[in-house]
Amino acid sequence: MTTKIRFAHIADAHVGSWREHKMKQLNLDSFSYAIKEILAEHEKEKISFIIIAGDLFNTAIPNVDALKLVTENLKHIYDKGIRVYGVAGSHDYSASGKSMLEVLEKAHLFTNLMKGNVNENQLTLEFTKDPSGVKLAGIIGKKGTLEKNYYNSLNKESFEKEQGQKIFVFHTAINEFKPKTLEKMEGVAFSFLPKGALYYAGGHVHYKFINEALDSKLVF
Repeated sequence: MTTKIRFAHIADAHVGSWREHKMKQLNLDSFSYAIKEILAEHEKEKISFIIIAGDLFNTAIPNVDALKLVTENLKHIYDKGIRVYGVAGSHDYSASGKSMLEVLEKAHLFTNLMKGNVNENQLTLEFTKDPSGVKLAGIIGKKGTLEKNYYNSLNKESFEKEQGQKIFVFHTAINEFKPKTLEKMEGVAFSFLPKGALYYAGGHVHYKFINEALDSKLVF
């Protein structure tokens, strides 16, 4: 039986980008506006959680203004009982693990979905179970689409056998669904994604795309 769950999906906010003051402020205001809209929807009908599909920040260590703004907004979300899940993107990923996403997770304002273990060169993802019952897992993005190695070694069978409502979160272009303007952007084939999720929350491509097939939604 499928339970109706309401959630929000954000990607590529790139908070902290732009050097020119006006564009920088527009970037900050845009993120605050998105959170304001989510909170307004939450007042009408409960939203269980928010998914951030990579590049919340424009760098792994953003400037203080960007960090203050994001922290303040995520605290508003936290105070309303809304959980925040996500993965690092190609901009806010850090090979050393030293990123502000890690700091936000320590403060319980963000939960990293890229969890799992590698056995015999095979990556098995670990699910994070939301109180709503939905199970989430994801794969981070890296510069130059280096995350492709994760997909090559992914234990898709383990993901697909997991029972219940599942969401897969990723920060990678899908070759079959790239517009002509992004033909040169490197990505992965649709077949690399594990099957069986009700919703695939993507990021990285900077355009809105919704595809419904096989009783699932693939959304950038």
